[in-house]
Amino acid sequence: MTTSIEFDAVSNFSDEHATVGEQPISTGVQVAQASGGQTAPAAGEPVPVDVGSGAATQGAANGQNAQSAGKPAADANAPAGNAPATNTAASNVAHEYHAEAGNVVKLPANVSIDNIKVDGHNLVLVQPDGAEIVIKDGALNVPTFVIGDVEVPRVALIAALEASHVDVAFGADGSISAGGNGSPSSAGGDFSVPPGGIGDGFGLTALLPPTALQFGQPEHRELFPSLLAPDSTPTILDLTPSASGGDTTVNEKGLPASSGSEGSGEAQNPAPGTDQSEINTGSFTINSPDGVGSLTVAGQVITGAELANSASTPINITTPLGNTLTINGYDAATGQVSYTYTLVHSEPHPGAGTDSIFDNMTVTVTDTDGDVSLPATLSVQIVDDVPTAHNDTNSAQSGQTVTGNV
Repeated sequence: MTTSIEFDAVSNFSDEHATVGEQPISTGVQVAQASGGQTAPAAGEPVPVDVGSGAATQGAANGQNAQSAGKPAADANAPAGNAPATNTAASNVAHEYHAEAGNVVKLPANVSIDNIKVDGHNLVLVQPDGAEIVIKDGALNVPTFVIGDVEVPRVALIAALEASHVDVAFGADGSISAGGNGSPSSAGGDFSVPPGGIGDGFGLTALLPPTALQFGQPEHRELFPSLLAPDSTPTILDLTPSASGGDTTVNEKGLPASSGSEGSGEAQNPAPGTDQSEINTGSFTINSPDGVGSLTVAGQVITGAELANSASTPINITTPLGNTLTINGYDAATGQVSYTYTLVHSEPHPGAGTDSIFDNMTVTVTDTDGDVSLPATLSVQIVDDVPTAHNDTNSAQSGQTVTGNV
């Protein structure tokens, strides 16, 4: 049945812009009614097609059949809002695809993956026009998408799923499964099975009575003792005891007048300091395989560093008899220690005539790990200076003075 409808708006438009001979033109719009209640789409409107096959959907086919049967379609100038609702329903028809061998799904070239959702075990690709493409069981093992002739990269597919708020899980074999869009009831593997009970509780008692635990000090043991050199104790060599004459000898006759008791050797020489017998030098050797920590002479401690620098910075030591021992050299290669002994004053001697006494100094050396040598004695012999009478003769005349030495 064909119905002719007059639209006032169309008539008014014709009155203003489409007059011929100042006579209004009345325009009629015919609406074609398809058989069975289906309305054919207008000639200028898009025709819904099946995404998989590209063929027109049933609604579109009915419209085309109606036109081919000689029934006029709706006017192309009819407002879009008057289009029948049956077209939208036809475009929302879901199309299903199954993964082929190798878990690959081939889709038409115009398919969009910008909007993906999960429906049970299926993945649903929602197209911009509202159509839905269903990938059967695609949520359990997300397949590889080939759109047209182009394979969607795995990274791009994961990004599309995450952009659609779909939870993605990776299996041990590299497979991907898709959970729901934030829904715990989707195919993401969230289960609500209540855990079973663990049984009735039981009492606990102390297995041991209170015990005061004591731990010993840790024992430090060398793991490879054979690789270490055996520990050694330093020794002092090249010292001569007083019974054998001592290590060096000085003589009181060389004492200068400034000492308070000028020696006979100095007195017989007009120039002072001519007789140097009150000074003598000597040396001794220390053997310390573990290095020299310190040297002690007459109670004065000399560090290893001071001993090493003694050649440039001599070290003075006051001896037990009040004289001066100067350490003035050390050879680390040989262990030799050099010294100078200076007699400062005359010493009382027990016997008459020329005899000697000894200025004895105890010497020890300590190595770098604390081992101390046995004590040794540095002994300096001091020779007494006694007057000597000479048998002198002289002659004198009566009443004259005679001078001379005896």
